[in-house]
Amino acid sequence: MWFTDQSGLIGRIAGDGEVRDLALPTAGSHPDGIAVAPDRTLWVADPGTNCVLHLTIAGRRSASGASP
Repeated sequence: MWFTDQSGLIGRIAGDGEVRDLALPTAGSHPDGIAVAPDRTLWVADPGTNCVLHLTIAGRRSASGASP
């Protein structure tokens, strides 16, 4: 199960209960929503940086967004 944390992290709780946090790379990140795509990549809404982040489990990432 994946989750977001307002401290700038996303995390995963494994079936055995292990919790792993992944820090987002941008200062000011405040992830608010997360979805797992069919290809097992993650889409994260980040209103703190006005971006939508696309993350792979291997850690590669891209972002799209606009300044207010």
